[in-house]
Amino acid sequence: MNLHYYNEENALNRLNPATSINTAAAEEIRGDLEDACSSARELHSSTRKQLTELGQLLPQGTQEKLSKTELAAEQLLQQLEELEGQHKRARTVRYEFQVDVEEVQFWISRSESKIQDRNLQPHLLKDNLNQIQGEVGGITEQLDNLTTNGKIIIANTNNQPEKELVQSTISNLSDQLTQLKQLIEEKKNAANDAIDAWQKFLSMEAMVRGWIEEKKTFLTEPLTFTSLSSAKLKLQDYNATIKSIKNVNKNVEEMTRELGKITSVGSAGDLQEKLSDTEKDKSEIESGLQERNALLLELTEEWDQCERKLKDTRVWAGKARDSLESLQNKKRPLRDQLNLREKMVNDITIQRRRAMMSLEKLQIHFTEEMEGDQDIHVLGREIDSDLEKLNQEIKDQTQVLESCLSQLDQYHQEIGVLRQKILSCEGELRTVSSPAYLAKDRDRAVAEQSACRERIKGFQSKITAFTQRMNLINQRGTPDQDSITS
Repeated sequence: MNLHYYNEENALNRLNPATSINTAAAEEIRGDLEDACSSARELHSSTRKQLTELGQLLPQGTQEKLSKTELAAEQLLQQLEELEGQHKRARTVRYEFQVDVEEVQFWISRSESKIQDRNLQPHLLKDNLNQIQGEVGGITEQLDNLTTNGKIIIANTNNQPEKELVQSTISNLSDQLTQLKQLIEEKKNAANDAIDAWQKFLSMEAMVRGWIEEKKTFLTEPLTFTSLSSAKLKLQDYNATIKSIKNVNKNVEEMTRELGKITSVGSAGDLQEKLSDTEKDKSEIESGLQERNALLLELTEEWDQCERKLKDTRVWAGKARDSLESLQNKKRPLRDQLNLREKMVNDITIQRRRAMMSLEKLQIHFTEEMEGDQDIHVLGREIDSDLEKLNQEIKDQTQVLESCLSQLDQYHQEIGVLRQKILSCEGELRTVSSPAYLAKDRDRAVAEQSACRERIKGFQSKITAFTQRMNLINQRGTPDQDSITS
């Protein structure tokens, strides 16, 4: 606020607008009047004394003139004293007016500086405002006093520029004080809002800090579990924690808004540093939660797939056994049964490799803190052992079937040999049955014919025996303990 306040001129003006006198002139006049009064009294006294010595009386006219002269001198001296009193009062009014103007102006300027000081924290600003507000009453009285004195000056000075200056000084100071009172109220409301914002900031910070410390402890909990269900429960805990980040971010945003309210009024102290530290710690916790949540999500998904694959393998092994033991399969030719088992041996290798690859792929997702004998590993070992057992069973069955087929091939060859022998015997029988054969010795011819028929019958009997054995082998699926030969 700029203020052109009143400044007394060097010349001292009398309060009577029609008369003015300066200090030096007043002193000179006083001396003259006092000399004149003294001279008038001395003249009156000496004249009377001389005439008395001469035995004469002072003429009435002279007496009156001397008395009037003395009285006039005294009256003038009294008027001068009155004028000096008025001059002194005028100087006092002007001096008090000037002092009050300077003090009010200084107080307004100083108060404005305190109010507008943005380096103060809200509670200190409020203390300043309360102090300033407590001083307003005294300054208002001082303004009323200078206003009264200013009106006296305006009423008694004949200097028009001075009148205008005094009036503008009073008006400016009154306006500035009014504006200052309004500013105090506005700043006080703003300071109260800032103090409320400060408390909200600290409350939000405490909530976020509590969350950070809680999640720090949560992150230090080892990810140890032995089953997929326990891993999924831990994942649910992390999912719930991830959702809580949304509320924490809202709190941090609220802290930022409250800090803005504080800094719009004054200094926020170390709140900006607190906000920065809180945001940093919150980001680190959030990053750790997101990382471990992603790890758990990938782990549970991979674990779920691995478990399904292992269970599918177990189901496949069960179905494979059922298929081998089924009546329908046992009715199939041994060669088909052998081919089926050979295929199954290859399928078992594929199933074992598939299970092993799935376990190895899952193992990648296990961290050091997760190391342990999880049920998936137990299941994997059980299935691998079951597949190994099934593989051995099929290999044993394959050996039996191969032995059966080898015997069947052998018996087929024996039957072929016997059939060749039968054909040979039948040719021989036709020869010996010819009328021309041993025509002169029919008994011998008949005997040879009978021998051929017996041999054919014997060969056919053996073929029947081999055929029966082959049927038994095909039915039982096991080879003869004691193979027969032709």
